Amino acid sequence: MVIEKHISNFHATYEELTDEVRLAMHAFVPLRLQEWFAYLDGEPGAAKAIAKLQSSQDFSHWFSMQGRNQKPGVPTLEWPTENDQRLGMQLLLFRSIAGGKVDIGPLGKMYVPGSGRNINDSSKAFVDQVFRPMSRELIRYLRRVGDEKTEESVPAADRVVPLDHNSASYKEAIEAVEHLERVLTEANDFADVDVREQRLAEVKAIRGLLSVFLVRVQAIAILLKPLVIQFGAKLRDSLMAIAVGAVIAALTALLAHVF
Repeated sequence: MVIEKHISNFHATYEELTDEVRLAMHAFVPLRLQEWFAYLDGEPGAAKAIAKLQSSQDFSHWFSMQGRNQKPGVPTLEWPTENDQRLGMQLLLFRSIAGGKVDIGPLGKMYVPGSGRNINDSSKAFVDQVFRPMSRELIRYLRRVGDEKTEESVPAADRVVPLDHNSASYKEAIEAVEHLERVLTEANDFADVDVREQRLAEVKAIRGLLSVFLVRVQAIAILLKPLVIQFGAKLRDSLMAIAVGAVIAALTALLAHVF
């Protein structure tokens, strides 16, 4: 599919640009990061997800507090404890490095033990210990967000819903369907008896679908739709219209969506 190909290409390019940052010497890290961020910011889905991660983050205040009140031993960067906030703050730090506002070399020397005296070694150490784990976490986050959006794009009526047979909403739905069966059995609203029998069989099939623990909403919608079309516009004093309306209301409460 075209969408799957686009996702595959995005991940491949992402990995290539991530490797370019990892392999860059100190002087070229900001440029490689600029290219990395430019690619992400050019992808609407990624850009929106990253903007959400970075929102409500006060990077200037956070960065100014680093190095203060440190415990004895090696200094550490005090990242936010919540995962998404930490990821957002790390992104903002590397944006600052990309923009030349923060020098990655001294960061490596200060916060990565044994990074070496050479500024290229210090820069590479910070990339390896902070940027690379962040980049892996970011791609997992983007995949998760992408999966959620794909799931949301599936019509609600095409979903499979678990049923709790002990819930009040389930019992109400069963009662409404059984009442509709009785109304259909006694109905005089059909000029053709065969059509009435067909509708009765469809309603019984709905009750059968509700007897299991997983139900596809679309299957119920297909079975119920002919009755809705036939009686949905009828006057409210029609017993059939009232019964159909009750079933729709009960199933909507149970399944969250029918049509």
